[in-house]
Amino acid sequence: YRIEYSGVESTSSVDSSFNKVQDVTVYNVTSTFLTGLVPFSTYNITVSATTSVGEGPPSSVSVLMTEEGTPSAPSDLTVTNRTSTSLWVEWQPPLFPHGIIEHYLVTFTGVETLNTVNESFYNTSEDMVSSTSIHLYGLEPYSVYEVTVRAVNGFGVSDEAVTTGRTQEDVPAAPVGVTVTDVTSTSFNISWMVPSILNGFISLYEITIVGVDSVNPVPPQFYESVTLNTTETAEMLVNLISYSTYQVQVRAKTAAGFGVYSLRKDVETLEDIPSPPASVSLGNVTLDVVEILWNPPVWPNGIIRYYYLKLIGPTGYLVTSENTTSLEVAFKNLEPFTTYKLSICAFTIACSENVNLTATTLGEIPRIVSNNETSVSVSRDDSIVLSFSITQAVPPVTPDDIVWT
Repeated sequence: YRIEYSGVESTSSVDSSFNKVQDVTVYNVTSTFLTGLVPFSTYNITVSATTSVGEGPPSSVSVLMTEEGTPSAPSDLTVTNRTSTSLWVEWQPPLFPHGIIEHYLVTFTGVETLNTVNESFYNTSEDMVSSTSIHLYGLEPYSVYEVTVRAVNGFGVSDEAVTTGRTQEDVPAAPVGVTVTDVTSTSFNISWMVPSILNGFISLYEITIVGVDSVNPVPPQFYESVTLNTTETAEMLVNLISYSTYQVQVRAKTAAGFGVYSLRKDVETLEDIPSPPASVSLGNVTLDVVEILWNPPVWPNGIIRYYYLKLIGPTGYLVTSENTTSLEVAFKNLEPFTTYKLSICAFTIACSENVNLTATTLGEIPRIVSNNETSVSVSRDDSIVLSFSITQAVPPVTPDDIVWT
């Protein structure tokens, strides 16, 4: 017997040989198996008998369909769109479905991430879909996932098609562990650790510092925010104002933009040497008293603990010194008609520059000491001539100091 068969229709991608007539010859049997056929495909089959005389006519055409078989894997599996937390995956049906594709089994597994994640990231999740696409959401930003797709028909499950996709970057979390060290009167060092959730590559950090309070007469810019950028996780902030309070924050940036700021941290710079006392002047000056007045320093740079004053005599000796929290001091029991030098400074952690000035006490009424007698004579023009000599006067006098009455 000679069996002829040819393919008629198939759900699979077949070449021209599928429709070509093929034949099989068998002897002394009335049944046989046709192999190498395409699953879930229609074939035309005829049978003819052969004797020693020759081959007889073929039987009428029998149309038979093969049963379903295992499908091939889906084709063209790609990630077509992505966000920071989702992937859109598409594919084409198997080239050889070998039956009716009932659905697809999709799995996705976390492979790589910069973030701190728990073990569930690496667990495999499976979904069943009837379409040729799926939207995977709730994913970690800037992380790699492996996606597999298998086709399922009435016979079984195909091999898997595999691809990987990375979610896009997102803004990072706030830096952690912000610490301030090495505080001086005009600077401090700020450091931090990278965010626990990076969501991408950190391209830079932005530090924001703003003045909050100061004992000094700061300009308006003191209260305006200033930003500095760095790629490091520490920065020395300089050119600050002494004994002033600042607030400082840090935030990180990825390709998606800046994340949130860290918590505000208050920092107070240390005290420094103040500017000199202001408006220093002499007050009341008498025979034996010199009073000095002043105002606080324009730039105190800290807490003025006291003012230090010195009184120096004519020959350079220290007459007295004094610490005071007042804004005036009167030096008493001084010598009349004597010039003194005074100096004053303001003290915080150290003394400011001195302010120096001089003061001369008033003279007392002269006491004339003379051994010569005073004579009086009348001239011819009726003028009076008074003659005298001064051996000593206390305090000394000059002719201009003599008052005639």
